[in-house]
Amino acid sequence: MKTTHIVPGDSAAGSLHQALRIAGRDDGSLVFGDDLSCGPIASGDPIERADWWKEEYGWPGMEENIRSFWTKVDASEGKLVLWFGRHSARELAFRHAWAWRVVQRPYHVVDVTGLRIPVKWGNGADGVIESAQAVSIIPSTGLTTLFDSERETSSDEEASYRVNGLSSWLKTLPSVSSRPPVLSPHQKIVSITCSWRNQPPTGERWLMSLAMRSV
Repeated sequence: MKTTHIVPGDSAAGSLHQALRIAGRDDGSLVFGDDLSCGPIASGDPIERADWWKEEYGWPGMEENIRSFWTKVDASEGKLVLWFGRHSARELAFRHAWAWRVVQRPYHVVDVTGLRIPVKWGNGADGVIESAQAVSIIPSTGLTTLFDSERETSSDEEASYRVNGLSSWLKTLPSVSSRPPVLSPHQKIVSITCSWRNQPPTGERWLMSLAMRSV
């Protein structure tokens, strides 16, 4: 049964692709190119997402990217392994979106959050990441050590990601609001710098200036 690795973002995908080559694996991979940590997400409409990217940054083709990704996920028949880190707004946002989208199908996850990972840096020196934060900032040599460490998710875990889904938070907010989303007790908000056209974090744009960390 062939394994397909699911990664959010080109940076994480690039490292994972290189890790697969280093490990000599013929696994497949799918990259989710959209960044759900910014822009409108309440409707879940690829057209709305694509229009936002085009208007704000002049990036065409996002709608096709999103639709193609989910079509390939639906068509894949082997084992699915989702990679993410809970200290990355982009990766965690995608984790929530995945839980909403993929309900009936079993899959595995590699949650890198807090892991101690041996790596070889670009200069050839050996090193260690003491507490990993996100897939996107782990060198490919570190990712190779995580192959076959994936685990199945429980029904309770998946329900938690769906109940606390980012989209569901936004649907509870007015279209323009200065209030943050309501978080579950085990989560805290960590403010991060945001300079996306210097727009205030209102309504759905809250996710542009917030990162969520589980503690």
